[in-house]
Amino acid sequence: MSSTAPSSPRSNPHFRRIAAERGFGSDALFAEVAVHGGVRGRAGVPDDVQRSFPTAHEVDVASNVRMQAAFQRHVHAAVSKTINLRRDATAHDVKAAYQLAFELGCKGITVYRDGSREGQVLVTGARSAVAPASPGCPECGSALVVQSGCRLCRHCGWSVCG
Repeated sequence: MSSTAPSSPRSNPHFRRIAAERGFGSDALFAEVAVHGGVRGRAGVPDDVQRSFPTAHEVDVASNVRMQAAFQRHVHAAVSKTINLRRDATAHDVKAAYQLAFELGCKGITVYRDGSREGQVLVTGARSAVAPASPGCPECGSALVVQSGCRLCRHCGWSVCG
């Protein structure tokens, strides 16, 4: 099949175009990228192209905060930008993001840790179906559900992933 097929909603059209122009694009590669959620680590994708297409989770927290601070210096109101954290981010990582934002003069930041909510905008790879879990929520005692490797309480919002 041609590597110039219409882009799917889970593929970056610029990546697809460059892959076609440089001759390494294929349906198999695009499907692998969609499941994996990015091009980094994909065999057959040149290193320079891998570096040019980072995902939100591949941009380090400090770079995200510095980008927000650069805009903040030129705006009187607060700047809204979500700092996307990897699923394995710790409370220390969150604290470090807020501390850096404070030091750089941001009026506020928003952090989002992958998998911390039952539903989220940024989803990559295959996701498992929602299934009941036990025991109950340690915060409110309500029933928990398991989704995408996380235990979630739909009543109070408590969650843990891993």
